[in-house]
Amino acid sequence: MSVLSGTESGEFQYEALDVWEQLPKGIKLVECPGVAVDSLDRVYVLTRNRDHPVQVFTREGKWIKSFGRGTFSERTHGIFIDADNFIYCTDDGMHTVTKFDAHGSIIMSLGKPNEPSPKWSGKPFNRPTHAAVSPVTGDIYVSDGYGNSCIHKYTPDGLFVKSWGEPGIDSGQFIRPHNIAIDRDGRVKV
Repeated sequence: MSVLSGTESGEFQYEALDVWEQLPKGIKLVECPGVAVDSLDRVYVLTRNRDHPVQVFTREGKWIKSFGRGTFSERTHGIFIDADNFIYCTDDGMHTVTKFDAHGSIIMSLGKPNEPSPKWSGKPFNRPTHAAVSPVTGDIYVSDGYGNSCIHKYTPDGLFVKSWGEPGIDSGQFIRPHNIAIDRDGRVKV
């Protein structure tokens, strides 16, 4: 390990590690489209490993567990952890967003597995890319990037509220939105 030059910023220092993860024998990270950290500093890596799609590590890289087997296609896409440590995983191949608790149990699923909405219809979902939860309201927002180019809003209980956006480059339009975030003032950023 070595500290990279130019990687210090204020109190933060960054190190380049050749290998951080300490995987059990036979388990691999396969294409990792997302990483999120919970309030206990556990690191959740969303992978395209169908047997171990969500892998959980300590901050030092020690493997804790995996979960989600049988829930996802080979097209997992985004992961988000809310303030209560619920994990939201987006799968653009299944056209779903799945909410898990910290133990890996499914709490809720948005979208119908393997039943995409018509392309460019603006209706949930056609290859969604990411989800985020408002720290102000608890509402769930989903970027429906590949086949819809729009955003969907749900209540904390998963009830559909509204959609907005359409394909294009003008105001109110998106070109494959891939990520979404909500700041502490409740502003949605795509």
